[in-house]
Amino acid sequence: MTLRHYADSKGWPVTRILTAVSHRKDKSTSPTDVFSRQVSIDGAITQEQRTQLLGVAQRCPVHRTLESGVRFEAVESEPPA
Repeated sequence: MTLRHYADSKGWPVTRILTAVSHRKDKSTSPTDVFSRQVSIDGAITQEQRTQLLGVAQRCPVHRTLESGVRFEAVESEPPA
């Protein structure tokens, strides 16, 4: 979504953006969770524009959240009356 928004705001002719993410555990590293991301960008864009979009992918909110580490809390709510 972030890449699409950025390309559209610049008026770049990006026709399709495909992403794939995989996850694995590597107990020999810290953090142990390792995500691999693949991005494919279709359209008549320059190499400079492609590089810029891949840089945007590094700064998107989801990437930043996962990179910094997260903590989950379970919050229970009362059932509706």
